[in-house]
Amino acid sequence: MDKKELLEKLSELEHEQWRHWALKLSSEFGKIRTYPQDATRIVDEILQRWQPNFVDYQNLPEKTKEFDREWARRVIKLIESL
Repeated sequence: MDKKELLEKLSELEHEQWRHWALKLSSEFGKIRTYPQDATRIVDEILQRWQPNFVDYQNLPEKTKEFDREWARRVIKLIESL
């Protein structure tokens, strides 16, 4: 596996981790509706903004994939430094 393939595999894993966290967080927010009105509105706006990213990595736009690649590059850099 070359470095570019590794970057994409790690990016996919990063997105999977984020999606798992975000979906869990969003389900928790969905259970709690005792926030002040402004906080509830902000949470709803965040979840609405995240909604398009609750897809598989392959279905993300390139611009969004780049966020995951940024974290994958950090992992590669760390491994290379060891």
